[in-house]
Parts: sequence; C-alpha cells; structure tokens
Amino acid sequence: MVSGLVRLYTTKLQLLNALLLSESDKLHYCRSGNLEKAMEIIGTDGGVIDDIDAVDFDIAKEEASLASLVGTRRKTLYDILRGSGDAVGLIAAREQVHGTVKTLFEKRKELLGLMETASEEIRNSIDDLSRLSRLKEAGGADDGRSGR
Repeated sequence: MVSGLVRLYTTKLQLLNALLLSESDKLHYCRSGNLEKAMEIIGTDGGVIDDIDAVDFDIAKEEASLASLVGTRRKTLYDILRGSGDAVGLIAAREQVHGTVKTLFEKRKELLGLMETASEEIRNSIDDLSRLSRLKEAGGADDGRSGR
C-alpha cells in the first residue's frame, strides 16, 4: 500500500513538473510580449490539471485505506508514518510534491501579475484608440485629406 502511494506521488510529481515547465514557457512568452502564445499554452494545461485531479483522487483513496489499516484518521496518518522506517520514501515523495506545488504557486502568482499588467496596457491602448476615433468622428482631428 505504501509503495502504491509512492507510485502515485511520483506520477503526481511528473505531472506537476510538466505544469511547471508549461508555467515557465508562459512566463517567457508573457515577458516577451507574446500573450497569444501564452494563452494558447494555458488552454493545453487543462488536460494535465485533469490528470493531477485524478491522481489526487487515487491518493486520497489510498491514504484513506492506509489510515484505516493503521487505525487512525487520514488527517493524522503522516504524523504516525513519520516514525516508521518503511514510510521514508513515501514521506520524501510527498514532501517533494509539496515543494513543487509551492514553486508552481509562486510562478503562477508571477504569471498572474504579468498578465494583469499586460491586460491593463491593452485596456489603456483600447481607451486611447477609442478617444482618437471619437475625435476623428467629431472632426477634431485632421486625417490628412483636408485638401491642403
């Protein structure tokens, strides 16, 4: 049962690393001004996220079974397992997943900030173009066709 959990956490780690790589790509494209490519990548992340959700479900089932076998609640399972030499690999895999999730969260926050900045810049450009268009329609701007 512990080895099954290690396998599941290893699978989750691989999926998280794929998402982390994707996050790095999105950051690169946002920094270089290629928001369309970043948005395209965001669209493809859904499948990986779905796979992570499925693995999380399997992990929860395995942890519940192990907790039942040990005679504890799932919430306190890892407190008990920390004292067991048989669970060293499981604890290490779980901590590695948690560290990767933390890194992913930080990159996601950075990406969100970049996208918010880009969104604001786009909104300002739209406002500027709208003002110019209104001026032109009102006859307040010379369009170069005045005959002079």
